Amino acid sequence: MFQYNVQHDCRQARCVASGKRAAVQERVQTELSEPDSFIEHTPLDRFLINTHAFHNAHLIREALPRDLTIPIAYSADRVADHSSIATKLWEIQSGRRLNAAEKKKAAAELKKATEGDDTTAAAGSGAKKRRRADVTIGENTGS
Repeated sequence: MFQYNVQHDCRQARCVASGKRAAVQERVQTELSEPDSFIEHTPLDRFLINTHAFHNAHLIREALPRDLTIPIAYSADRVADHSSIATKLWEIQSGRRLNAAEKKKAAAELKKATEGDDTTAAAGSGAKKRRRADVTIGENTGS
């Protein structure tokens, strides 16, 4: 009817990461072992099917008995869990907002401090321009 992928149930089989294998160097096995251990699977005829990952999950549910495909609740009290998570997220977000406001305030103060230096320079250059204009006007009126 359809293809599916199953995974070995290591939890029920109690598979452990204790395997050692010889290190391969230039396609030749050496006497050294690899630094990381690998999982040694114990034989068990029990497999897991992730029904949420399929586009044809409805076919799997039709083929398997209901007790194998029944949804497992994340929590007995979903509303309390939701409220707890929402509270934590609200605290995180309000902390981020506070940090952003402090950064914005610091940037505004820095900008104001640097503009103070620029305004005196700008005022001086404007005064020079006015003097030049006065001189130019005075010369034009005298001719």
